[in-house]
Amino acid sequence: MAQEVLRVRLADHPQLARPGGAVALKGPGVVLVRGKNKGTLRAFSNVCPHKPKKGRVKVYGEDCQLRCPVHDWTWGRKGQPKGKQAKKPLRELRLVERGGEALIELG
Repeated sequence: MAQEVLRVRLADHPQLARPGGAVALKGPGVVLVRGKNKGTLRAFSNVCPHKPKKGRVKVYGEDCQLRCPVHDWTWGRKGQPKGKQAKKPLRELRLVERGGEALIELG
């Protein structure tokens, strides 16, 4: 069975051009995060692992904090839980970056 692939034009999201930038894509349920040091681009499902039917991870502030507004869970740039509340990591999605695009497997 073939995986559904989301194609994202990175030029449409200037916040990803800088190290540490992040964006929550409208529609497909994906958060993209650019690493601070090596600039690695990662993709995560925006579904909160705590309350999947209620929580959607959003990007907040200048430091691009990943947070679920339902119970205030927060995650680092690699999807790892931060703070006292968060217990589970975000689900990372397979991503290939090439030619100014990010190709993300949604399955």
